[in-house]
Amino acid sequence: MQQAPITVRIDHPESEPGPIQGFNFFWAYYVNGFDQTVHCQQCFRGSLSRQLNTRTAQSGRLYEMNERRSFRYIYICGVGVGPRKLLHQKNFHLPLEHRSVRAKFDGPTTGTPSPSRTPSRSRCRNWKLAGRG
Repeated sequence: MQQAPITVRIDHPESEPGPIQGFNFFWAYYVNGFDQTVHCQQCFRGSLSRQLNTRTAQSGRLYEMNERRSFRYIYICGVGVGPRKLLHQKNFHLPLEHRSVRAKFDGPTTGTPSPSRTPSRSRCRNWKLAGRG
């Protein structure tokens, strides 16, 4: 049975609608599972969104995430610009699952920490979400 799509709208309080700015990469991933032997995007099992990615991401637009028949989560990630040592402050992480809620996010948000994370991956938000899987 096909799930109802998750809708996503990205707005910026100070900028006109247009291409997402401030990120080297911006993507959404339909997640059905995890490979906990790796981290970052490679840990996801599923597929990248073709409609919400670095080339296509726009603020002021509503995205209906309906590219896959079923999925456990949608993970939206933005890899910030700037010095590597500061990226953990600029990156954007937003895991989504099917629920009847409406939420507004005014800043970077992170996934739920995994109780069994390893030190080398302690800041990887994807690794933390995988602990939920």
